Amino acid sequence: MRRTPPGPEPEELARWLLITEGGAHNTLEEQTMVAVHTYERLRTHLAVFLGLQGFDALWARALHVGRHAFPWDDSDGISTVPRSQHRLDIVLQGRDAVEAPEVLLAIFSQFLVLLFTFIGADLGFRLLQQHWPTLLELTANERGEEAQQ
Repeated sequence: MRRTPPGPEPEELARWLLITEGGAHNTLEEQTMVAVHTYERLRTHLAVFLGLQGFDALWARALHVGRHAFPWDDSDGISTVPRSQHRLDIVLQGRDAVEAPEVLLAIFSQFLVLLFTFIGADLGFRLLQQHWPTLLELTANERGEEAQQ
């Protein structure tokens, strides 16, 4: 049986996903759009395996944990406007373009940690590779760096 080499750490993977989806952006609006797009692609792809409720439960937990490090105002609970599933617009509200990437990285990293804990790192990474085949390059680069050390 062939063993799959370990994938990148969740934080590195989250950073890669956010950069790959949209590159470097300077404004808060651009960063939010990239994060929402990444969220939507993750949700669409992983819901096939986890189900929408499973994905949403992991995402809600990632937001809950992320809120401890980066609190945000969530007082619009009685608003008549439907809330977005991803809640990234609320999470980034009132933040500047310098702090936003840190917040997004923390939330997406936490989501990947939960995903890997729930289904295993190997399976989780393989599921991500199905949708983002260039993740193989990320692991190849990582192995090359380890060999040089």
